[in-house]
Amino acid sequence: MGELGGKTLDWVDGTILMVDQTKLPTSVEVLQIATVSDLVDAIRRLSVRGAPAIGVAGAFGVVLAAKVDGVGTEAFAAAVESIRSARPTAVNLAKMVDRVVATSDGGFDALLAEAYAVRDDELVASVKMGDNGADLVVELTGRSDSVRALTICNTGGLASVERGTALAVIQTLHERGLLEEAVALETRPLLQGARLTAWELQQMGAPFRLIVDSAGPHLISTGPGRGRPDCSQRRHGKQDRHVLAGTGGTVFQGPVCSCCSGVHDRHGHRYRRRHRDRGPG
Repeated sequence: MGELGGKTLDWVDGTILMVDQTKLPTSVEVLQIATVSDLVDAIRRLSVRGAPAIGVAGAFGVVLAAKVDGVGTEAFAAAVESIRSARPTAVNLAKMVDRVVATSDGGFDALLAEAYAVRDDELVASVKMGDNGADLVVELTGRSDSVRALTICNTGGLASVERGTALAVIQTLHERGLLEEAVALETRPLLQGARLTAWELQQMGAPFRLIVDSAGPHLISTGPGRGRPDCSQRRHGKQDRHVLAGTGGTVFQGPVCSCCSGVHDRHGHRYRRRHRDRGPG
């Protein structure tokens, strides 16, 4: 990852470099994306995932399309649309693609500058979420010495280029010497917690343990001094953890980047928070 300078995705020497998340944790492989079709494939097969990271990938994808096909050509428009629709549920992908395309009149250099701005906005947001979230955890829990935090799915640098959203809070607590332990849920069916979050916690040297999803509610519901987390962090979802956090004395915190709030579709309709069907039983 040396060529990425600590980031998990970037524009380097006219190509997109990204850590292939499908290979973790057994190996760390960096993909070099030189064509739009390769980028679309990487997005679809989850080599890159996480709303902020997908948005940055899409932004640089527009630059890649301009490099290959020229700005304003029919081939450019087709390539941009293929990126935009690579993952229909990833609203941030379309949003950041459109943001960069809007600067097309300025030519290639304007597109590249705007794509870098998209990336830099995410980097700044990650630092701010980590700092503000850590401050809030200390304030709400009343713990200024040590905090135990439960985290779900993967919300670290892999999902947002560097540091992360919810995991940035845990990283900041660790850097301040306030993290007693991070508890990562495995997050089925793709095991983003077991494969990705556990790997990221190892990289930052944070104390942690990995537990199965079904153990999360039980851990939150246990009494003080029995391993109950002081805060539970995730950007959306997981209603059972929300309810138990409220009844078990655990603070629930959901850091979310501005890219994921107030998002509208191309017809001007605001996207609603997605609620997955819990299924039978």
